[in-house]
Amino acid sequence: MRGLCYTLIPSADNGNCTVYSQSGSDMKSNSVKRTLQSGGVSIGTMIFEFASTGIGKVAANAGADFLLFDMEHTGWGIDTIRMLMADSRNANSVPLVRIPATEYHFVARVLDVGALGVMVPMV
Repeated sequence: MRGLCYTLIPSADNGNCTVYSQSGSDMKSNSVKRTLQSGGVSIGTMIFEFASTGIGKVAANAGADFLLFDMEHTGWGIDTIRMLMADSRNANSVPLVRIPATEYHFVARVLDVGALGVMVPMV
């Protein structure tokens, strides 16, 4: 198994970091972030009732740029989110997760299972 090594290099103009892969493998790109940074509009959908495989592909085929999976108002745990993230990898959309509370373990776990963004409630 080949390990991945990434280097973050801060930009002098705006303080954002650029990610460079040193192993030859690129991170999955976040097309929504790119679109918003260039002044464009991304349209997506919030998913909170249908925790079934295939929902990501259905939404992407309907034109959703991103899918926002809601953990705050559902009983979904990390196992459900893991399944939905795996399903979203096959869809051509960006998976985001609204976590149930402002706690590190929620943020870390959803990012670990593949979310490309996090919505934090009650901030």
